[in-house]
Amino acid sequence: MKIATFPRPGVPQFTVYVDDNFHFVDEDERTVCGRFDHYSDAVGRCRAIVDQFLEENWKPAMSPGELYMMYESFGDDPWISPDPRKEALRNSGKSSGDWKALVAECLASEEYLAGSFSAWAYAEKRAQEVCASKERMNQLFGLGLQETTVQPV
Repeated sequence: MKIATFPRPGVPQFTVYVDDNFHFVDEDERTVCGRFDHYSDAVGRCRAIVDQFLEENWKPAMSPGELYMMYESFGDDPWISPDPRKEALRNSGKSSGDWKALVAECLASEEYLAGSFSAWAYAEKRAQEVCASKERMNQLFGLGLQETTVQPV
């Protein structure tokens, strides 16, 4: 399902930016990761960025909390502009003083229901799933996924 598009003919609607959690206050570290016509495609790209970090940084016996803490400290933090909730508010034609009507309209809108992507919230949820999945694979297949160090000869 394609959701939350704001017509601007010939121009991709949503831009994925990536901030570095390690340099979170440094806008010079920000990169553009892609432009998408549909919000759902932009969210998919953001999720892939977070998933890649979690998969690559998981270690055997690591707890979800440890993996998430590593993400918060060192992971890439993708975000999408424009934010569909803010666009829904901006395009509503309501003044910010008419809060009851504005909130009711936004709650009913597809853009609002699509929500704003939060890499941190997604990473927290996915850290649970990644740790459980990797530990289960290790148990089922006896892959012996462990950190090893190469000993000098």
